[in-house]
Order: sequence, then C-alpha cells, then structure tokens
Amino acid sequence: MATSGSEASRYRLEELIERAMQEPGQRAAAPPEATIGNAYPAPPERRWLLPDLLVAAGLLHPEMYTPGDDREPPPVPEVEVRNLLTCNSKRGLEGALYVCTPAREGDADGHDYAARAVAEFGVVAVLAQEGRALPEVPVPVVRVPSPAAALGRLTAAFYGNPAARLRVVGLLGSHGKTTTAWLARAVLEERGALTGMVGAVEYAIAEDRLTADGALWEPPTGAAAAGLAAGTSPFHLAPYRGRYGSPEGTPDPMHLHKALAGACDRGATHAVVELSFAALARDRASARLANHVLVFTGAEDLDEVAPGVAPEVCEDIVWEAIDALPDGAAAVVNIQDALGERVAAHLKEAGRHRVITYCPPPQAVTDAPRAPHRLKPDVYVDRAKYSIWETEVVVSTPSGRLQTILPLPGPHNAANVLAAACVGLAVGASPAQIVAGLEAVDLVPGHSEVVDEGQDFSVVVDAARRPRDVARVLRGARERLGAKRVIAVAGAKGRSAPAERAALGAALHAHADVVVLTSDNPGPDWPDRVVAQVAAGFPPAVRRRHAGAALPWLQDPHRVPQWFQRALLLYQSAARRYVVEDRLSAIRVALGMAKARDVVYVLGKGSEDYQEVWDGLTLGRTVKGWFEDRVECRDGLARLPALDSIKDLNRDCLPWTRYPSERKAMEVFRVEDRMNARMEQRRRSQQRLRGRTPQEAMQREADMREEEQRLQEETERTRGQSWPAWVLLEVLMSPLPSNPFTSRAEKFGVDYVDPSQRRDMRHASRKERFQRAGFATGVDLFDAEEVAKRAQRASRFGTQDQGIQWQAPAMDEDEEKRIARAKRFGTDYKPADAPLMDVDVLESRREPSLTAALRREGIYVYGVDLMSTADILRLFTDYGPMYVEWINDSSCVVTFADGGTAKRALAGQGVALAPEPGAWTPRTPENMEYMWHRTRDPVPAAGDNALLMRTASIEDVKPEGRVHGTIFAKALQETLGIGDADAGAYGAEDAQHAPSRDALSYADL
Repeated sequence: MATSGSEASRYRLEELIERAMQEPGQRAAAPPEATIGNAYPAPPERRWLLPDLLVAAGLLHPEMYTPGDDREPPPVPEVEVRNLLTCNSKRGLEGALYVCTPAREGDADGHDYAARAVAEFGVVAVLAQEGRALPEVPVPVVRVPSPAAALGRLTAAFYGNPAARLRVVGLLGSHGKTTTAWLARAVLEERGALTGMVGAVEYAIAEDRLTADGALWEPPTGAAAAGLAAGTSPFHLAPYRGRYGSPEGTPDPMHLHKALAGACDRGATHAVVELSFAALARDRASARLANHVLVFTGAEDLDEVAPGVAPEVCEDIVWEAIDALPDGAAAVVNIQDALGERVAAHLKEAGRHRVITYCPPPQAVTDAPRAPHRLKPDVYVDRAKYSIWETEVVVSTPSGRLQTILPLPGPHNAANVLAAACVGLAVGASPAQIVAGLEAVDLVPGHSEVVDEGQDFSVVVDAARRPRDVARVLRGARERLGAKRVIAVAGAKGRSAPAERAALGAALHAHADVVVLTSDNPGPDWPDRVVAQVAAGFPPAVRRRHAGAALPWLQDPHRVPQWFQRALLLYQSAARRYVVEDRLSAIRVALGMAKARDVVYVLGKGSEDYQEVWDGLTLGRTVKGWFEDRVECRDGLARLPALDSIKDLNRDCLPWTRYPSERKAMEVFRVEDRMNARMEQRRRSQQRLRGRTPQEAMQREADMREEEQRLQEETERTRGQSWPAWVLLEVLMSPLPSNPFTSRAEKFGVDYVDPSQRRDMRHASRKERFQRAGFATGVDLFDAEEVAKRAQRASRFGTQDQGIQWQAPAMDEDEEKRIARAKRFGTDYKPADAPLMDVDVLESRREPSLTAALRREGIYVYGVDLMSTADILRLFTDYGPMYVEWINDSSCVVTFADGGTAKRALAGQGVALAPEPGAWTPRTPENMEYMWHRTRDPVPAAGDNALLMRTASIEDVKPEGRVHGTIFAKALQETLGIGDADAGAYGAEDAQHAPSRDALSYADL
C-alpha cells in the first residue's frame, strides 16, 4: 500500500528519535566502586564461651529480671560462640548465637525462625524471651526478659565495645543528617583522622565500603561479574545482584556495632554515625553512642520524620541523648526552632559540655516556626550566593570567617555547611582545615547531587521524598537559584498512605513549573493507582480542566487506546503536568524538555540503586531490579546530542514533533491559556462594580487600584528571582497608565471615573433604581440536611408532599432515538438542543465552563428572543426576581436575592436535561447548578416554546463594545447578497425589502 509523504516523514522522524535514544555508544557507567585498601590491619577472630559472653553483657545479673523476681539464673552450657545472628541478618554465619528479635518489616518475629536458623545456618544457641513459645531445637536455649533490649549490650560485649574505643560524632535530627555527616567526615579526614561512617548512604572506612557485618566489601570479579553489565531499558529492569546495596537507614544495634567494629578493628580513630528517630525508638541505648560530639540538626516535621513514632517520643529521645553525653564532650545545636533553643539553653546552664550553636540564614527555605526569643548563634552565614550549580557561603565563626564553594545547590544546604563547620570547631580544626575539608567533597550521593555532562541546564538528584522536604527543595530552587524553570520528576513509594501521596502532589504542583509524575518503588501497589493518588493532590481546577474528555487525562499514555494518546498528551502539555509511569522514560522526557538555565530535579530515590516492583505472580511479593537515578540521568544526557541533531524537532512539550500542523494543535491550548488570563482580568474589573450603590462601587474601585499597585510593586521587587510568578502577574494585570485628568478631578474634589467604566457605572445605577425588592429565605432546600428534615416532617404527619424536589436527569426513548439517528447520518446531536429545534434563535448559546466561578444568585436563560423584560419577570414572579441582565437577543441573566432562592426557581420552573453521550455529568442535587434545565411547560410569551436555563457564571456578561449579530447577521447578508463591508451601508430606505425576523426559520439559519 502506498504511503503519503507526510506519513513517510512521520515514520522517518520516529526512526530518528528511536535511533537517537539507542545509538550514543556505550551506556554511561555507574560511578566506580571504591578500591579495597591493603594497609588495614586484619581484624581479630572472636570466640566466646556462651556463659562468659552473657556475663560480659550483664545478662546473667539478677537485675536483668523483672523487679521482685528472686529467681536464680539457670545454668548455661559452655558452647563456643563465633558470631551473632538475628532474623534481620542478610546471610547466615557459622557458630552463631541466634537472638530472637522482631523483624524490621511486617509482623514476623525471630522466634518463628529459630528452628530454620538452627537447621540451615549452624546456630549453636538461641536467646529467646521468657514465657514465649519456641519450636523444639537441638541446641541450648537461654531465656531473658527482652531479647530486643539485650541485643545492643550483647553485641557491644561480643565486639569489645567498639563505640567506647572510637571518638563518635553522632548526628540526630529530622533533616540534614546525611549531607552533614559527609561534610563532617571530610573535615575529620582533613585533620588526619582515619574515620569510619555509618550512614544512610553507606558504611565505610576512609574510601572503602563495609558490609552490614563489618567486613570490607569486594565488588564481584571474573565469572561472578558476568551479566552485571546489562543495564536498564524502558519498561525493563535488570536483575539486582552483585551490587553493594543501599543501607536502609540506621541499622539495628547488632549491625550498628558490627559496622563500628569493622572500622575500629582496621585502625579507625573516629566514626560519624547517623542516628534516626525510628531506630532509637526501638533501641534507646544507641542514643548513648555519641561520646565525642553530638550534633542536633533540628526538629522540623516530627510528625512525618518517623512513621509510627509520636513527636513527643522524638523529643524524649533528644533529651536522653543530651543527658547521656559525657562530661567534656561537645554539643552542636541548631537553634532555629524552639526545641533547639531549649536544648542549647539547658546545656549552657548545666555547664558540663562545650556548646556551639548555629542558625541557618533567614533566606534558607524552611517551614519551621521561628522561636520567639532567640539566642545569638556562635556560627552563622554572613553572606550567601546560590545558583543552579553550586552554593557559595561566607561563614562567621568565633575563630574567624570562612568562605567556601560547594557543589550543593539549594538554600537548605547552608544549614548543613554550618553544622559541619561547627563539628570542625568542636574537634579543634583550624579555619583552613575546615575549608579544605568542605571543598574536598565533590558530591554527596543522592543528596543535592548535580549531574553535569556539559549541558546548559542543571540536573539535580535528591532523596527528598516527604511532601515537606519536596516543597523545601523546590521552593528554594524557584526562589533563590535563579532558575528559569523548575522541572520535577517524582513519585510516591508503595505502602504509603493516600493522604501522604496527595500532599506530595500538592507540593509538586505548588512549587514546580513542569511536573512529571512517575513510579518510585511502587512495591506491591499498582503504579497507576499510586500515580492517581498523587495527582489527586492537584487543585480541582487542574484535575477538572478536561473533565469532558472521553477518558481521564491524568494517566500514562500507554494505558489509553491509541486513538486517544495524542489528545491526552496535548491535554497534559497544556497543564504542564505529565504522567509517565516508567521512571527511565520519565527522566528522559524531563531531560529532553529542559532548556538553558532550567533546573531538573529527580526526586525520591537519591542514592538508592534499585527499583522495587510487584513480581507479577503472588500478591504482596515484590522483586528488586537494578535502577539508579544518577546513572540514568548521565545516560539520558549522553543521548541529547543525537536528539539535537534532528532538525526542527520541537521538544517543548509532548508529543515531540517537527511538523507545523501539529505545533498549531499545541498552540490552541496556549491561546486558551491567554484567553483564560484575559477572562480573569475581565472578572477582576467586573468585581470592582459589584457594589449595590454607585458610591460603594467607587470605593471598591479605589480599593482594587490600591491592591493592584501593591502587587505591582511586589512584582518589581521579585523580578528576575521568580520568573514564572512575575510573568503571570504581568499577564493578569498591566501597569495602570497615568492620566492627566485624574489631577483635575483631585483639584475640584470629585471622584475620577475612567471613561471605559462609565457605561458600567450607569448600568449599576440603573440596576439600583429599577431592581425589585425580592425576598431571601437563607435556606438551601436542596441541601442534604434540609432534604432529610422535610422527609422526617412528611413521615411524622403522614403526607407524601415534601415541597419542591429535584429529579436526576434520565435519557428517555425519544432522546435515544435522536442520538442513534444522528450517529447514523454522521451528525452531532446534543440533548440540550432538542427544546429549541423549532425556535427562531438569533444568538448562539453560551456553554458553561468548569473553570468559571458561579453566580449562584442568577439564572442564565436562553431562547428569550420573543420575550420582554416584563415577560421574564412574570415567568419567575413566584420566586421574587430582582433584575434582568440582558446579554444579547437570545439570552439574559435573571438575578434573585440569594443562591437558595435561585436554586428553588431553577428546580421549580425547570427539568434537568439528559447528559450528552460520554460527557461528565453529575447526577446529584448538590451538582444541579452545573446542568442544563428546560422549562416544565411551554412559555406563551416565547411562542409556546420551552426555554433553556442553568446557573449563571461570571462569564455570562454582555460583551464589551459594539455587539454584532452572529446567526441573524450572516443570514441577512446571505439573503441580500452583500459582504461584510456593505452590511453597514444597508440603508433605512431598503428596510422594506429586508426579511422580517419571523421570516427567518431555524432551517434557513
């Protein structure tokens, strides 16, 4: 079959794009793993007899039993213990003591796996809870009151208490711990200290990574590495094996001491440890680890930072860590919030510790409440300069001023720099050592990490996942980085609450110019449902923007039929809100749209190198696949030159195209946006004249002018800093022009009236003189509560009459026949047109808009060509009409005293019409205001024809300027055989030859 030229060009374009996305050479590789160092001393081999280990851990002391229990501890067999094991361990170890602790995830418990641990992993003894049932095992079982509480002491004793042999810098707080830990470690290493790390990104000593058991991690080589080079592709995840594996927050006490022992055994003198509230809530003893410096980074968002942990518990953990700090140790406190200020005041009053306080600069974007009485910080930012690539700060300290430049964009990173500088001061580092250590950090994996491949826009990978963290990062980028546009790629995790997902969507919409919703470890949840719940946080005006579409438009294009995909992409492009469930494709879409001076934020995963999805077989069971945002961003940037080589390819929005005809289709939505802005401006101008008297209207006019002047001044101040905001303001309101006649009005002491507003002023005055009194009941008869009251009264008095009722529309047989007939002949049929099929209408009907605000005190009436004002008022006389606002020859708005009276008139005089096929139609009394109604009986004054009615909106106003007839004028020109230029010259002497209004039937028009 022959192919047209345009279709052939389209196929060639798709091949070019596909080739560009597949041919840039080898895939961008992941960052190289650390090289295993050979200078470390070999760790000792540990062997304990079980009784000796229990005595060293204090588990055979009578105090371990409950108060009042005078039982003697039972004898313990002398078996040799070489390792420790729990149900949370990732691999089995020979000769281990198995401790029955609760599982990290789910409701499982270690007691349930005791028999399996003995049979498969060579466990030599089991530590279980007193009174808890346990399967029979062929090894000794030791009972204690709480194995979970004993685990930390048992592990510390087994590994020789490594925390006491190290100088531990502990970081506690709701935010900023990971970035601060990396900066603080760099400062310690600059002083020559061999430093270990236990954090959310990795366990390490110097540049070498450690496993969860404290051993040096070795990347696979030779045959073990075969197949690991296979990368991720769209809609495909490579198997997750042979990787280092991302730590899941603060480890349990056993793995925490194993990691510290792995660093201490290899010669480390210092350790930097992140302490999360969730982990400390399970094991309070870990709060005592910080024996050298304790850093409190702040207490924002305590209701979100630790799911399942109350904010009061988090505060108790902070005070326990402060009280456990040894005498002479240092405390670094962020005094930005009230809790930090109380902690600093308490420490200074006690006088047992060295206290260094800091406070982020005022321009740092944060949601934390400001303390009413603030202490003066010891360390603060004297000057800061932000860009989409880096952050430059000048820090004032008691030892002097520091100036540093870090590749960490965003105002929130200023607080992390201050905290790391305070740690340097606490350990005795000089200002030069602090600056050298800070600037030695090239990146913090997955935390404000800039991916730079020479492009003219910035790409930032960040682990912000909570709604407030996302809002903090994006708002900082919009307000302080000088970005032209902020493009965000984000999604919600599986197993998260729908309310949290909706809050994430609200944060993305409020602070990003372009949003690409995608998947982020959906786990056992359906990805489309997760994305839909995130999109539910968008404002209703956005979600209902294309409510009349055949299918919902906020969904992935691959989930809709092919015939609807292009329309769906155009809808999403108009709102700049896209849904691309495949995360790899979403990243490439965002990178392809970015232009110079834009910043693309890929949020959520951070340094995670896996994607967790449902395995497709068993409900609730998931699998992991290799996926890392940083690698995919580098790979996508490597493919951009191939896309740039395609001539005239427009990547501003989806779908990407180079055809002018398709660009015109996209331009329709841009014109629509400009028209909506003009309608908003018109609505604002009409609101100025909503006063009931001319004097009130004049006062409202003056107030609106003052408000516009204030907004204009605010726009000028923020120009160049928040680009989308001032552009929108300039569209919605133009500067007020200077008028020499205003001074003349002031001279004579009269109010100045703009000539363009005099017509509206006269209309308001005329409305005041001629409007009727009307009446207002103040009761909405169709409210659910009022309907229930009427039903209860009718039941009490035994009557069936409940007054005015509204019936939901239904499609009768005649309507279905008309629709089928129209479909057979290929014509459009709307049920709302049926009542006026035989009526001579001169003007087109105004369809309601979902985005326009309603005027609930008014009813829009259509088909009144033959009626006068008195006829219309007589039609609604039982409901107290106040005034008739004529729009054109065929339509008007009838106003009432209040919205309740207008709804009574609409339900009493009208019958709801059946919906159009495939349209979104509410069918409840609460939504009757959005539906068309026709009069119950023919109206004699309208030629015994029915009228159409609905609730009026702010768009139902008389057009400004000269009103030109639409249908009647065209029919008149065609009948007389004259053009547009001759229509105005139609003289009075020819009026006798012109057809009358009655002579023009609907068929002629």
